[in-house]
Amino acid sequence: MQPPKTKTARHHWWPEGVSDFWKGDDGRCEQLMITDGKLKAVRSYPRQFGAIGNGHCIKFGGPWDTSFESEFDSADSNFPTIINSISSLERRENHNNKLQDRLHAQHIDSSFREKLMTCMSSLIARSPRTRNKISLRTERDRNKFGLSSNKKDLELLVAANLRGLHPRLSKLMLHGGKIAALYSDNHEFIFGDGFFNTLPISRVTNGEAMCLLPLTPWVTILFFRQSAYFRNPELVTIVLNETEVAFINEITQACSCKFIYYRHQRPEITKAFMSERYFDIEDYEATWLGSLVTSVQSLR
Repeated sequence: MQPPKTKTARHHWWPEGVSDFWKGDDGRCEQLMITDGKLKAVRSYPRQFGAIGNGHCIKFGGPWDTSFESEFDSADSNFPTIINSISSLERRENHNNKLQDRLHAQHIDSSFREKLMTCMSSLIARSPRTRNKISLRTERDRNKFGLSSNKKDLELLVAANLRGLHPRLSKLMLHGGKIAALYSDNHEFIFGDGFFNTLPISRVTNGEAMCLLPLTPWVTILFFRQSAYFRNPELVTIVLNETEVAFINEITQACSCKFIYYRHQRPEITKAFMSERYFDIEDYEATWLGSLVTSVQSLR
């Protein structure tokens, strides 16, 4: 008896448990994409966006086809609760003072941290930016051995490399690192098909890494691991001003390639996004983000 055939499906890299928080008053959000060098806007229900056909399937073309979509089930079921919990954390409403004075330490239990890190790692693992990095690396490695890469073979190899990445990243993020919940009262964050992330995808190591991930139009999560830091508090909150929110949105655009999403406040589109490529952010230490990391790192 042959095993059941893997069904064709739309696999979301922007899961509904997250995208639902980006609904406007009309129940929809806006997608910006570049078509033939021009910016195109589409407003629709969030569930219609952020998906890839068979994105989490490994298709050999026979009974050995398999899907790893179930790897994301736990995260997807926890997103609404985790986002609501993050949104309700206490913070200081003094976003015009020095960074150090605006940070508010929070106690979180191990269960909450585990669920938050699992949710974040799931978004990293299935992000189109991550998929693109794996695709480029796979093509480069095959070219070294003189192997051609047709589309079907490349998709299979990318999917095979994606399988298991989420649990590996989740395990890494659970052991050490600091978390900062960044809030905005009046100026919306944006989401894209990529975001700032330096966590390793080819091999999981315990080195320095960082991720800046917009969860809702009002909350972005910063996670980082440094060579030395005070373990407690594990999580801090801070309210950002308009300039700081705009800075994070610029980073999101630079790290995205095809899609930008927003609730109501349309962002000013940057040259980086219009270039239709994923940029790596270098020398962030010299920017406001570097100052924020230093402040969070030194808080006791």
